[in-house]
Amino acid sequence: MLVAGGDSLGGVREDERKKIGDVLAGFAKTGWVGGLHTGMRGAELLETMIGLGLPMDGGEDAHGGLLTREESVEVYVTDDILWMLGLDHEGALPEHEFRLPESMGVPGGAGFTMDEMLALLAEHQCAWEPYPSLTFDDQTSIKTEGGVVVSFEPFEPSAEYVLTAMYASLPEWRG
Repeated sequence: MLVAGGDSLGGVREDERKKIGDVLAGFAKTGWVGGLHTGMRGAELLETMIGLGLPMDGGEDAHGGLLTREESVEVYVTDDILWMLGLDHEGALPEHEFRLPESMGVPGGAGFTMDEMLALLAEHQCAWEPYPSLTFDDQTSIKTEGGVVVSFEPFEPSAEYVLTAMYASLPEWRG
Protein backbone atom coordinates (compact mmCIF):
# COMPACT_ATOMS: atom_id res chain seq x y z
CA MET A 1 0.00 0.00 0.00
CA LEU A 2 1.51 3.34 -1.06
CA VAL A 3 0.79 6.63 0.65
CA ALA A 4 2.49 9.97 1.07
CA GLY A 5 5.61 9.63 -1.00
CA GLY A 6 5.86 5.87 -0.95
CA ASP A 7 6.07 5.35 2.81
CA SER A 8 3.82 3.11 4.82
CA LEU A 9 0.64 4.63 6.24
CA GLY A 10 2.87 7.03 8.16
CA GLY A 11 0.33 7.97 10.80
CA VAL A 12 -2.68 8.11 8.44
CA ARG A 13 -5.40 6.01 10.00
CA GLU A 14 -6.89 3.40 7.68
CA ASP A 15 -10.43 4.80 8.18
CA GLU A 16 -9.21 8.27 7.15
CA ARG A 17 -7.47 6.78 4.12
CA LYS A 18 -10.68 4.95 3.16
CA LYS A 19 -12.66 8.20 3.40
CA ILE A 20 -10.19 9.95 1.10
CA GLY A 21 -10.39 7.02 -1.33
CA ASP A 22 -14.19 7.14 -1.22
CA VAL A 23 -14.15 10.86 -2.10
CA LEU A 24 -11.77 10.23 -5.01
CA ALA A 25 -13.89 7.33 -6.31
CA GLY A 26 -17.07 9.39 -5.84
CA PHE A 27 -15.56 12.20 -7.90
CA ALA A 28 -14.61 9.71 -10.62
CA LYS A 29 -18.13 8.28 -10.70
CA THR A 30 -20.15 11.52 -10.53
CA GLY A 31 -17.86 14.41 -11.50
CA TRP A 32 -18.81 16.08 -8.20
CA VAL A 33 -16.54 16.80 -5.23
CA GLY A 34 -17.40 18.80 -2.11
CA GLY A 35 -20.62 20.06 -3.69
CA LEU A 36 -18.73 21.36 -6.75
CA HIS A 37 -19.27 20.23 -10.35
CA THR A 38 -18.43 21.66 -13.75
CA GLY A 39 -21.06 23.98 -15.17
CA MET A 40 -21.91 25.54 -11.79
CA ARG A 41 -22.38 29.28 -11.89
CA GLY A 42 -23.44 32.35 -9.98
CA ALA A 43 -24.31 32.47 -6.30
CA GLU A 44 -24.39 28.67 -5.94
CA LEU A 45 -20.81 28.43 -7.23
CA LEU A 46 -19.59 31.30 -5.06
CA GLU A 47 -21.25 29.96 -1.90
CA THR A 48 -19.88 26.45 -2.46
CA MET A 49 -16.34 27.71 -3.13
CA ILE A 50 -16.42 29.90 0.01
CA GLY A 51 -17.85 26.99 2.03
CA LEU A 52 -14.92 24.80 0.95
CA GLY A 53 -12.44 27.54 1.86
CA LEU A 54 -11.25 28.03 -1.72
CA PRO A 55 -9.38 31.34 -1.94
CA MET A 56 -11.03 33.95 -4.12
CA ASP A 57 -7.72 35.64 -4.91
CA GLY A 58 -6.11 32.87 -6.97
CA GLY A 59 -4.12 33.65 -10.07
CA GLU A 60 -5.64 34.78 -13.35
CA ASP A 61 -4.87 33.11 -16.64
CA ALA A 62 -4.60 34.58 -20.14
CA HIS A 63 -8.40 34.41 -20.47
CA GLY A 64 -8.98 36.39 -17.24
CA GLY A 65 -10.27 33.31 -15.41
CA LEU A 66 -9.72 32.42 -11.77
CA LEU A 67 -7.51 29.41 -11.06
CA THR A 68 -7.51 28.59 -7.36
CA ARG A 69 -7.03 25.67 -5.01
CA GLU A 70 -7.36 24.53 -1.41
CA GLU A 71 -5.33 21.45 -0.53
CA SER A 72 -5.84 19.02 -3.48
CA VAL A 73 -9.06 20.64 -4.80
CA GLU A 74 -8.43 22.90 -7.80
CA VAL A 75 -10.98 24.94 -9.77
CA TYR A 76 -10.91 27.11 -12.86
CA VAL A 77 -13.70 29.67 -13.19
CA THR A 78 -14.21 32.05 -16.11
CA ASP A 79 -17.27 33.93 -17.32
CA ASP A 80 -18.88 33.03 -13.95
CA ILE A 81 -18.85 29.29 -14.84
CA LEU A 82 -16.89 26.46 -13.23
CA TRP A 83 -15.09 25.13 -16.32
CA MET A 84 -12.57 22.75 -14.73
CA LEU A 85 -12.55 20.87 -11.43
CA GLY A 86 -9.67 18.73 -10.30
CA LEU A 87 -7.92 16.85 -7.56
CA ASP A 88 -4.16 16.56 -7.69
CA HIS A 89 -1.02 16.45 -5.58
CA GLU A 90 0.56 19.71 -6.74
CA GLY A 91 1.53 22.65 -4.56
CA ALA A 92 2.90 22.28 -1.07
CA LEU A 93 1.59 18.75 -0.63
CA PRO A 94 3.91 15.78 -0.15
CA GLU A 95 4.56 13.87 -3.34
CA HIS A 96 1.55 11.80 -4.51
CA GLU A 97 -0.53 12.70 -1.45
CA PHE A 98 -4.12 13.90 -1.77
CA ARG A 99 -5.58 16.13 0.95
CA LEU A 100 -9.09 17.54 1.07
CA PRO A 101 -10.15 20.91 2.49
CA GLU A 102 -10.83 20.79 6.23
CA SER A 103 -14.42 21.84 5.54
CA MET A 104 -15.05 18.46 3.86
CA GLY A 105 -14.45 16.69 7.18
CA VAL A 106 -11.98 14.15 5.77
CA PRO A 107 -8.71 14.55 7.70
CA GLY A 108 -5.29 13.34 6.68
CA GLY A 109 -3.77 12.69 3.32
CA ALA A 110 -3.12 9.59 1.29
CA GLY A 111 -1.72 8.37 -1.99
CA PHE A 112 -2.95 5.48 -4.09
CA THR A 113 -1.34 3.12 -6.55
CA MET A 114 -3.00 2.54 -9.89
CA ASP A 115 -4.10 -0.93 -8.75
CA GLU A 116 -5.62 0.53 -5.57
CA MET A 117 -7.45 3.25 -7.50
CA LEU A 118 -8.83 0.77 -10.04
CA ALA A 119 -9.99 -1.42 -7.14
CA LEU A 120 -11.75 1.61 -5.61
CA LEU A 121 -13.48 2.31 -8.92
CA ALA A 122 -14.63 -1.32 -9.09
CA GLU A 123 -15.85 -1.17 -5.47
CA HIS A 124 -17.87 1.97 -6.31
CA GLN A 125 -19.10 0.38 -9.55
CA CYS A 126 -17.56 3.16 -11.60
CA ALA A 127 -17.00 2.28 -15.25
CA TRP A 128 -13.90 3.55 -17.03
CA GLU A 129 -12.01 3.18 -20.28
CA PRO A 130 -8.47 3.94 -21.46
CA TYR A 131 -7.95 7.58 -22.44
CA PRO A 132 -5.34 7.67 -25.22
CA SER A 133 -5.40 11.49 -25.54
CA LEU A 134 -3.54 11.82 -22.23
CA THR A 135 -1.57 8.58 -22.34
CA PHE A 136 1.99 9.29 -23.46
CA ASP A 137 5.57 8.73 -22.36
CA ASP A 138 5.30 7.41 -18.79
CA GLN A 139 1.78 8.74 -18.14
CA THR A 140 -1.28 6.50 -18.36
CA SER A 141 -4.80 7.95 -18.24
CA ILE A 142 -8.34 6.64 -18.08
CA LYS A 143 -11.70 8.40 -18.40
CA THR A 144 -14.51 7.47 -16.02
CA GLU A 145 -18.26 7.38 -16.42
CA GLY A 146 -18.38 10.71 -14.56
CA GLY A 147 -16.30 12.35 -17.29
CA VAL A 148 -13.24 12.53 -15.04
CA VAL A 149 -9.80 11.92 -16.54
CA VAL A 150 -7.61 10.04 -14.06
CA SER A 151 -3.84 10.01 -14.62
CA PHE A 152 -1.08 7.78 -13.25
CA GLU A 153 2.69 7.99 -13.48
CA PRO A 154 5.48 5.69 -12.27
CA PHE A 155 6.82 6.43 -8.83
CA GLU A 156 10.57 6.05 -8.40
CA PRO A 157 12.36 3.95 -7.34
CA SER A 158 9.80 1.14 -7.62
CA ALA A 159 8.33 2.32 -10.95
CA GLU A 160 4.90 1.36 -9.61
CA TYR A 161 2.22 3.57 -11.16
CA VAL A 162 0.55 5.99 -8.73
CA LEU A 163 -2.42 8.32 -8.98
CA THR A 164 -1.22 11.83 -9.84
CA ALA A 165 -4.30 13.80 -10.94
CA MET A 166 -8.05 13.68 -11.61
CA TYR A 167 -9.80 16.37 -13.69
CA ALA A 168 -13.24 17.06 -15.10
CA SER A 169 -13.94 19.89 -17.52
CA LEU A 170 -16.76 21.10 -19.70
CA PRO A 171 -16.42 19.77 -23.26
CA GLU A 172 -16.00 23.24 -24.70
CA TRP A 173 -13.35 24.26 -22.14
CA ARG A 174 -10.79 26.49 -23.77
CA GLY A 175 -8.05 26.14 -21.12
